[in-house]
Amino acid sequence: MSEDQFQDLLRRYYDPEKPETVAQLISAFSLDVIPSRFHTLLPPVILSDTCPYCEDIHLQRKPRTRGGYGGQEAFCPNCGHRDVPYCACPNCRARAAEARRRQEQAQRDLVHSCYSLAEWSVPEVDDLSLHLRLWARVLFTHAVSEDLRLALPYAARQQPLSPLLRHVNDMVRALFHARVIAPDPDSSLSAFDFGEGTPETFFPDRVDWAFLPGLSGGEKLDYVRKLDLSLAQAVEHTRGDAAAHDVLRGLWLEIACLEAQDFLAKRLEEYGYHDEGAGTKTVSVLEDLVTRFSLGEVCHVIYIATRNAMDYAHRKDLGRGHALNLVPGNLEMTANKYEAEGWLKAYGRNARCPQSTLSAYFFDKILGLGEEYFSMRAVDWETDRETGVTEDGTPAGRGT
Repeated sequence: MSEDQFQDLLRRYYDPEKPETVAQLISAFSLDVIPSRFHTLLPPVILSDTCPYCEDIHLQRKPRTRGGYGGQEAFCPNCGHRDVPYCACPNCRARAAEARRRQEQAQRDLVHSCYSLAEWSVPEVDDLSLHLRLWARVLFTHAVSEDLRLALPYAARQQPLSPLLRHVNDMVRALFHARVIAPDPDSSLSAFDFGEGTPETFFPDRVDWAFLPGLSGGEKLDYVRKLDLSLAQAVEHTRGDAAAHDVLRGLWLEIACLEAQDFLAKRLEEYGYHDEGAGTKTVSVLEDLVTRFSLGEVCHVIYIATRNAMDYAHRKDLGRGHALNLVPGNLEMTANKYEAEGWLKAYGRNARCPQSTLSAYFFDKILGLGEEYFSMRAVDWETDRETGVTEDGTPAGRGT
């Protein structure tokens, strides 16, 4: 087809009167194309703008059809670039990747400047409270990597670090403020909040925690050995030292109360109450119960009290808040009643409440009681320690 014929074809095709159909034009010019594909023969519209990636290549638009429809997006016939913000051509993807890399590098530099470990100093073991020494040692067992560089307290494990997630948060926060752990500046950037342009805050459960930053691997192992020695000495000091004895007893009751709260939460989940953390009143009741009874007996009380409270709430069609408010009162009344009537018995550990690393380390390693603690009252352990003899009359060993 000559140029004159082609121009005549275009004139007749775009004639606003449309005297000829597309099929008639195809027949008149002996074109080898079906009507639905006729538009592919139309020449593109050449624009004055050039492609940002291809030198001296002008952008184009698809031609307007007889019905007035035409391509609105300019494109490069050479590389396929489209002149739109969402272009996904190889060149635009490469440019976006480079922009992201530069942004991430800038953010990484900010993180390193805000959370540099170069001047980080770790406290001496003797400067840590007993709680912090215990938590640091438990963290080492539970979450420190093989190369001793990082601690990952929120990573999935067979058993939790502590019975309650909120207590894990408390442990991590305390160890951070004590300078035992620090946010690793090489953590994922998503672990930091760049809301104001600088990473002034971070997410504790997303960041990687550097364990004893600034110390070498050998120095870290020495530090852990000092923690072990310090905790062992804390036990030895309880012999004849009422104040030291009360400190360990306080740890016993604290951990037992956390485990009681864990079991209570699991019981409430069975009735459809999920993520219901124990309130101030409930915690106060549980603190009293673990002081008076063994953890196994407290679990017995929790089982009975929650059953009675939830059954009553169901019968009376009580609202969620009202039903939960029944729990602390039922716990206290059930405990008092069962104690007075001699009905208390020690439950075993519930399979849905695996023993935490904190509990296992304290009762197995430090007190040497093993699972026996679950059915032992703290006051009975106190009596054994003070008298220095076991029930069979033999000298009391470690943890008796």
